[in-house]
Order: sequence, then C-alpha cells, then structure tokens
Amino acid sequence: MYKILYFLLLLSVTLLSDGINLTAQEKEYLDTKKVIKMCVDPDWEPFEIINKNGIHEGIAGDLIRLIQKRLDIKIVLLPTKSWDETLEKSKNYECDIMSFLNKTPKREEWLTFTEPI
Repeated sequence: MYKILYFLLLLSVTLLSDGINLTAQEKEYLDTKKVIKMCVDPDWEPFEIINKNGIHEGIAGDLIRLIQKRLDIKIVLLPTKSWDETLEKSKNYECDIMSFLNKTPKREEWLTFTEPI
C-alpha cells in the first residue's frame, strides 16, 4: 500500500525535468489507483500545514501539487487536526501516502520508506 510513497519521493528528484519516466509497473499502479489519499502533519511550518480553509500548504504542498500535475493523478488530502491523528490514520491504512515523513524504527512497523535522496 505504501509502495507509492517510494515512488513519489523519488519523483521529487525529477521535478526539474520536463517529464517523469515511469516503469510499466508504476504506470499500471497509478492507472488502477485513480486517486491517492494523503495524510500530512497539519502544523509543521514551513514544511507543511493544513490552512484554515483545509488546504495543504508549504514546501511539501508545493511538491505534491507538481507531482500530481506531472503524473496526471488526483491526490486528495485527508485532513487531520493533529500529528497524532495523522499517525492513527496511517496505522489504520486510511492514507496511501504521507509527505515529508521522518523514518523511525517504530514507524517502520507499519510503513514502507524510501532510501534518503
């Protein structure tokens, strides 16, 4: 389920190029998935916040919008009121991806992480 996290974080390296080269497996996954549900830290400025209008803003928000546009896939925010609520949603597999997440041994119990870029 969290394999897409690998994919999105690796794509951030290619944002300066004109396109994003996907493997056949990645294309098939996105074609099947249609909508990716994302959880974020609602109060972690300047990296990311959920503003008073429910919009994901900050560095992560900008990168996610670029990825969404270049992949032509819909990424929807599952709003949370706290980081603890975000972690709970991720543990319950309500989120497909999480942005700007630090890797810890505890989180590795239920999440899949990319290698640092």
